Amino acid sequence: ERYDPQTRTWRAGPSLPIALHHATAVTYHGEVVIIGGATGNTVYCIDGANRPTHQGPIATVEALDFR
Repeated sequence: ERYDPQTRTWRAGPSLPIALHHATAVTYHGEVVIIGGATGNTVYCIDGANRPTHQGPIATVEALDFR
């Protein structure tokens, strides 16, 4: 799900290809970038139009439990 702070509402987002936990999500250049987690160093990107995810470049450092 994606949260819109202006309207204070949640909306459905695209599904990721695998389940993640302990991952970190940030916005970067208009995309939501989901990094790492306990499942590895994969990077997934979702563009601002809420299109399906695409895999980004592999993280060069392990991002497990990134805070």
